Amino acid sequence: KKQWLGLVIGLIGLIPILLTSSPTEQAWGEFLFISWPELAILGGVALHSYSWILVRKLVRKRSHTPLVVNGITMLGGGIVALITAPLIEGIAPILKPLDHLVPFVGWLLFVVIVSNIICYNLYGYLLKKYSPTFLSFSGFLVPIFAALYGWGLLSEKITWHFYASCAIVLAGLYLFYQDELKNTASFYQ
Repeated sequence: KKQWLGLVIGLIGLIPILLTSSPTEQAWGEFLFISWPELAILGGVALHSYSWILVRKLVRKRSHTPLVVNGITMLGGGIVALITAPLIEGIAPILKPLDHLVPFVGWLLFVVIVSNIICYNLYGYLLKKYSPTFLSFSGFLVPIFAALYGWGLLSEKITWHFYASCAIVLAGLYLFYQDELKNTASFYQ
């Protein structure tokens, strides 16, 4: 019951952020008070969370290493992206000179190594210790870090909506984790 309460509180924590909208979001239209781009993101988050449940099954029950699962999913996702990108975006030739391409490739490699190799494998390792529900719920912290990076690096303004959502989500995450600790302790006894 405590985990469900934590999840509900965490979802309620998203409401202040969902109530805000930009002119770009409004141009896409809304369903009730949530914009279509926000609905697409929420759907993506739900599918992403479900994917980690499947990854945990592969790691725990099928005894695959997180590295193998990560490699196969990244390869499959890359192939799907290569197929769909020209269909949706068209084929764009590279028109910039090489002096712009070299720094781009360097930063691209950095992002790929940090996010796809280090972080995803760390996430797979954490699935051995924590439940996929808790790790997925911890993903609610991602927008907090994005806002902090925007504030620190781009001088973006952080509104009260952010602080309210942050406090509520953290409270829900705390409740959820307290119950998960209790369940984990009783599992090992």
